[in-house]
Amino acid sequence: QLGPLGLGADSWRLLDGQWLYDSAYDPRAAWANFYRGDPKSPENERTYQKLQNGLGQPRALLEQISRTVGAKASSYYAVLMFDGDNMGDWLTGRHDKQPKLGEIHGSLPAELHGVKRPLGPAMQGELSQRVSSLALELYKIVEEHHLGRVVFSGGDDFLAFLPLATVLPCLQAMRDKARSDEYMGDRFTLSAGISIHHMRNPLREALRHARDAEKVAKRKKDGFAIKLALRSGGESVLTLPFEMEPQDEPKIPVIPNLLALLRWTGEDDKAD
Repeated sequence: QLGPLGLGADSWRLLDGQWLYDSAYDPRAAWANFYRGDPKSPENERTYQKLQNGLGQPRALLEQISRTVGAKASSYYAVLMFDGDNMGDWLTGRHDKQPKLGEIHGSLPAELHGVKRPLGPAMQGELSQRVSSLALELYKIVEEHHLGRVVFSGGDDFLAFLPLATVLPCLQAMRDKARSDEYMGDRFTLSAGISIHHMRNPLREALRHARDAEKVAKRKKDGFAIKLALRSGGESVLTLPFEMEPQDEPKIPVIPNLLALLRWTGEDDKAD
């Protein structure tokens, strides 16, 4: 089992990603990637034949895995960036949502109820410790549960590469963890940017688009933006809040409902 997803042994995570694609098992492509010279020349012909024969079994295994999983590896991937909203204000005790003394000690004089709780050295140390611990937890969520790769984890500031199938569930799990009572609490908000790119597009563009998407999300706070860059050159951006707030009704989480909609439309496509 590959973690909770059940796709194979942990050793699969160590394989180069190219082996998840049919094209890697084309003898000509494999020769070009790992050998030199003309494969049809007399000195290379025997080696090329062995390579050709050896690729048959692993290619059949890949096809078997694809049937079991119900999908083939996508040629697109996601870059995820997020950042805590107004972290400077949280760390200096100036945030609008900073707890008031009246929320902590109801017996205080009324004139003190609206005063923000002072953020002394002990409280600052506790907050810094929570941010550091959060960085490790977010790393585990990405690497151990969603088949991603963390590039940078600073607690409230984060960069990772993820498959398309897991990027949204991963983002939801990370937000839930960050906003838990154990870490930042439900007053904490974050903004995230996701770029979706073809694996042959330049990496610098994928990173730039993720950064741009994060900036778009930051304008409204507590939401995420997805920027899709097609290999053909077309681009589109979708911006959503993490929660919708209908009037006089409970908040509606966006990502779980979006995933349910995607599953539903996917089932319709299969039926057609």
